[in-house]
Amino acid sequence: MNLKELENKSQELKNSLASLEGQEELLANQITSNEIKLEELAHNKEVYTKSVEIFVLIQQATQQQVKEGFEKLVTYALQYIYEQNYKFELYFERRGNLSECNFKFLSPEGVEITDPMEAMGGGILDVASIALRIALLELHKPKNTSFIAFDEPTRNVSALFIGRCGQFFKEINRKVHRQIIVVTHQEALMDKADTQIKIGE
Repeated sequence: MNLKELENKSQELKNSLASLEGQEELLANQITSNEIKLEELAHNKEVYTKSVEIFVLIQQATQQQVKEGFEKLVTYALQYIYEQNYKFELYFERRGNLSECNFKFLSPEGVEITDPMEAMGGGILDVASIALRIALLELHKPKNTSFIAFDEPTRNVSALFIGRCGQFFKEINRKVHRQIIVVTHQEALMDKADTQIKIGE
């Protein structure tokens, strides 16, 4: 091999070396960039993990507040109207990624009522519905101070307890300072009203 060929070969090697050095520098820059991204991802993961923990705590606190508020008012309504130790309980369950809220009624003996439609002729559901609607308004943020209207809210409540329902409306009106309008044909309920408006044909 002559000198010219050696020079050409040397130049080729230099060019290859320069190309490899360029590739090495590019790879080094990519490694540095990826390391920075990995650090950012690790930081973001930590932030997201802590955020999820905070959201879980908020969810648990909210669920507890809802549970206590609803249970207290509905249980109060049941015990006030029926003058027995009925209880209303809320419980939360997970279905997949979602949290579900369910409820149950307990008899004065502490036994779960499996068919609320049959309990007190279904009146227990009417009473719970009244109390739940009031609780929803009272727990709403920001505070909603509007009136609340009921249309035949005690249709399944036994005549023996209609008067107590009317007294309950008066008691709730006094406690929450909210105007309550009830549409009904039940005389015993009308008799408890502060103001009656009768509509005839």
